[in-house]
Amino acid sequence: MLAGYASAASTSKWGIVSQTPKESVMEPTFEMARQVSLIAILFMLFVFALSLIMLKKIVNPIRNLALYAKQMTTEPSRPVPQIPNWYFELKELKRAILIAVDFYQTKLTNAESESNLDPLTGF
Repeated sequence: MLAGYASAASTSKWGIVSQTPKESVMEPTFEMARQVSLIAILFMLFVFALSLIMLKKIVNPIRNLALYAKQMTTEPSRPVPQIPNWYFELKELKRAILIAVDFYQTKLTNAESESNLDPLTGF
């Protein structure tokens, strides 16, 4: 049994004692805990799924740019990956990579031209 006591009024000496069987209190408590747990688990699964979707949306453009940077020496005709407009940092990184690639391609072209040119005859 669960028991509780409360005084009836501050001026009287009367009090109220309440007794309740333990099962009648514990059963609704367990039911409420089960319902809250079910809702919490569903909410956590929803947040987890939403996190995975957002993570994929953020990571895929980075992965595509990294693969482009890795394979641009072996596949120069590989198309430049598209970066979403909302991804400012990655767009700036892509711009820097393209500037570096253009710079080194120009240097390589100049070096190849000079290696085929005879400095004495000019041909």
